[in-house]
Amino acid sequence: MTLGMLLLAISMGLDVFAGGLSLGVGGLERTGWARTALIFGAIAFLMTSLGVLFGRLLGDRLGDHASYIAGAVLLIVGFRALADGLLGERDEEVIARSFDVTAIVLVGVVVCIDKLAVGLTIAFIDASATPLIAWIVVISFVATMLGLSLGQRLGAHAEHLAEIAAGALFVFLGLLIIYQTAVGESYL
Repeated sequence: MTLGMLLLAISMGLDVFAGGLSLGVGGLERTGWARTALIFGAIAFLMTSLGVLFGRLLGDRLGDHASYIAGAVLLIVGFRALADGLLGERDEEVIARSFDVTAIVLVGVVVCIDKLAVGLTIAFIDASATPLIAWIVVISFVATMLGLSLGQRLGAHAEHLAEIAAGALFVFLGLLIIYQTAVGESYL
């Protein structure tokens, strides 16, 4: 796994970390933490896998433009995450007040939606999907557990910092993919 792929996996973990923080701040009891982390990991796996599948189906038709699209998708996801982190707008805050399985799944879908876009990116840049998806699932589980723990202790400020960090990494990786495609070199 390259440094770029590791950064991508870590940045994807920051979103579920922020979701865990949100639920931790909301008061989710420790007895539900492992279940929540498993749910977030499973959703991360499904979203990333679907993105890779769609990307592989579209990749042949898009040809050389696929890498530029992948970079643009990461830029969009990154700028959205930066805006959410800086403006403090989080969709799952409303959902997180209830801690039944349906509410936790909805929070998981909201924080993992970017994994669909990143799955497209993985397919478009011809990266090996299996090890990266495995890393994403492991990082999602661990990041959720850390987010829940810190959320219970620190409060909402850490959530916004995690969102900003994830957004900055996505923007960096999007720019890197566009640059490497333009110059014909591979850094990821």
